[in-house]
Amino acid sequence: MEDNKSVESVGDGVLQLPSLIYKTLTASLIGF
Repeated sequence: MEDNKSVESVGDGVLQLPSLIYKTLTASLIGF
């Protein structure tokens, strides 16, 4: 069970990283 939770946590992080990078790049391009 612990392994599954770890995998889910890693999955969430992987999904969040591209989102944060996308938001950062978009903000940089827009000028915010």
